[in-house]
Amino acid sequence: MTVRLTVRLIIDFVMTILILFALSYRIIGDASHEWIGVAVCAVCITHNILNRKL
Repeated sequence: MTVRLTVRLIIDFVMTILILFALSYRIIGDASHEWIGVAVCAVCITHNILNRKL
């Protein structure tokens, strides 16, 4: 497995976990929900950059 593939898989895993945490709004509270949303946005942009086709 190449380093690039490993990084892509880690990014995908982190994005999945963050989305699950963001969906648990009642448990984590308002501020955490917002910060997790910002992190999901950043990871999603990184995911799109790494998975684009040139």
